[in-house]
Amino acid sequence: MKKSRIVVLIIVSTLVMTYALSFANAWPGDGDCREEHGITPVDIAYDRSANLKLDGVPSESFWEKEENQEGKIEIPLATEPNTSYFYVVYLNATFIRNDKYMYILCQWKDNTTKPNIGNLYDGLYFCWNIDCPNFSANFETGMDTASMGGGDVDNWDWDINQATSPNGTSMEMGDFCFGEKGWYSRNLENQDVTIAYTHKKDEFYTVEIQRKLMTNEEYDVQFDEKKEYFFNMGVMNDGRHADHAVSWTYAMKFKTPSINGYYPDLLLIFGLITIISIFLFERNKVKR
Repeated sequence: MKKSRIVVLIIVSTLVMTYALSFANAWPGDGDCREEHGITPVDIAYDRSANLKLDGVPSESFWEKEENQEGKIEIPLATEPNTSYFYVVYLNATFIRNDKYMYILCQWKDNTTKPNIGNLYDGLYFCWNIDCPNFSANFETGMDTASMGGGDVDNWDWDINQATSPNGTSMEMGDFCFGEKGWYSRNLENQDVTIAYTHKKDEFYTVEIQRKLMTNEEYDVQFDEKKEYFFNMGVMNDGRHADHAVSWTYAMKFKTPSINGYYPDLLLIFGLITIISIFLFERNKVKR
């Protein structure tokens, strides 16, 4: 009986490690992570009435509306495999927009929150494709797009050192951009992303992010609903470089809202049909 338990334990442990390592291949993985995992689609929910008080506390009712849960997804992130600091973290993200803003809610577990030893700290970042022909979460040559066929990537970056305490007030999230030859100067763009966070000591972080859909800036991704938006993200844990977990590649889609959301295109179509119907009705009256 004891021997059979050991065999079962070995089998279960092997399965768990295999499952975990499949996530680890998100970075750097074995070649392009899109070959390992594919590209995961993400819907962004549309809520015309969504209005965020940016304080790191998801108390607004729109976060929990049933119809907005289509914008919620669990994102696995992993560090480099076969290292002493290997770990996998699961981040719950919710993407919601109204007619002007995108809102993102991120929550993840961390049993060593707010480290204060030397340069150790926690953080969060997003990389949004602007115009790379082959965007991937696998940055083969560092933070540049040479291996992706060129183009630019919008980077949103925040770490715990930017705030002295989780007081729930909003602050700027670093808004940068890099291209084929690396980082562009920060002076080339405005800081358009705002963020607020709270945490429970040694348990979890909660982060709320807000950005206008359209900034009309060259080095920002523009969310104009005309395409899929490829991105990946990362969580820093007690450090910044090797000791951070990253996701594979995701593709965010802007779905057409329902008629209850008073979507402008639907109203326009309805209006045109109404006008044409009235015109035809009046013309038939005249003929009679």
